[in-house]
Amino acid sequence: KKYMCHRFMVGDLNYLHKGGRVSGAVAVVGSMLSIKPILIINDEGKLDVVAKARGEKAAIRLLVDGYKKEQGVPDVPKLVYIGHTSLYEDVKKVKKMIEDVLKKFAEKFNADVEKEMNTLRGGSLVSAMRYAMLGGGKRLRPFLLLLSAEMGGLTYDDVFPLMFGIELVHTYSLVHDDLPCMDDDDYRRGRKSTHAVYGEALGVLAGDALLNYAYEYMLANAVKAKNVGGYITAISCIMVRAGYMGMLGGQSYDIDEEIKKNFKREDFINMYAGKTGALFQAALGAGAFAAGLGEEEITSLLKCGTYLGVAFQLKDDLDDLVQDEKGVDDKEKKPCLTMLSTFTPESAKEFVDLNRDVAADTVKTLKGSENLVAFIETLLSFPKQEEKANPQDSSEAGAKSEEEAKAVPADKE
Repeated sequence: KKYMCHRFMVGDLNYLHKGGRVSGAVAVVGSMLSIKPILIINDEGKLDVVAKARGEKAAIRLLVDGYKKEQGVPDVPKLVYIGHTSLYEDVKKVKKMIEDVLKKFAEKFNADVEKEMNTLRGGSLVSAMRYAMLGGGKRLRPFLLLLSAEMGGLTYDDVFPLMFGIELVHTYSLVHDDLPCMDDDDYRRGRKSTHAVYGEALGVLAGDALLNYAYEYMLANAVKAKNVGGYITAISCIMVRAGYMGMLGGQSYDIDEEIKKNFKREDFINMYAGKTGALFQAALGAGAFAAGLGEEEITSLLKCGTYLGVAFQLKDDLDDLVQDEKGVDDKEKKPCLTMLSTFTPESAKEFVDLNRDVAADTVKTLKGSENLVAFIETLLSFPKQEEKANPQDSSEAGAKSEEEAKAVPADKE
């Protein structure tokens, strides 16, 4: 078959645009970070790696599995057809495809979560639990758990109880985080938070119930696991990192603004590693234990989770800063010290990039980690800087500011 495409050269060679028909299947996948071409498909449909970079195999697997037929990609062995636009546009397509994979995962996972939550019977407490769990979200922690479990050959169905369990734990932490005695937030992901709907007392109980149900559900399904010992260890991995040495420990510092006034950057890093990194550790570690991975793989995945958590939380702070600059109602703003107090916005982005790269480098040599690496780079990449608007654009944007200021608060993941 013949396809219209571009061909790219690497190293010191010039970028070549070759239009028209070419023999065989030639395609390029760009690195999501460095915007460099990293592989081609030769005329025989075989993979030729022409520049060693992270993400090439992940791009193959993520794009071909499930995406190829839907998007009408030519059915050539291992072919990833990115199209014939600019290289930057090609890279954006790769990122978009990986984001689509996460979206499809979230849709399936949300449907299964709703099914499980609908089996619960009870009054207002169960109603509050269900409301909290069905509030949407990216479902990052279950997805990370699945990615690490797949490195050992497990499937979605094999680890669904663990994925459901860790999302129950995460959701309980959000319910409690929103309480008046904590962050005092009445909105979560664009809708009323659980305590704002059901009252503070029931908000406390709903969080407690979600945490208990997480361990009840995971343990009840342990006997069905392929590797019962590894599965039990996976549950322990989640329990420990959700506790006082992990997520709760980090959160304990986050609620005390007076203590944080004396924080140095290292203190914020430790806090972020606890409040956010601990559950990322739990997700990657639990998948690895359940799959029976070796000590080296598990250690690397746990380390990856720490750096990933720090980068994710700091990027979240930056996203909140951008949202504030766009205009958020003053009554929705909460005084809160973050690591941004030790950075300029630009240096903060560089620190996110650094931790993202370390997280990816920690696992990139592990067998089967390509999807995980590609996902990390997609999750923590910043959009390309747009060209500065002209004065006319600025005046038009200013006219919208009053309306934007009334927007619902940004997603709080």
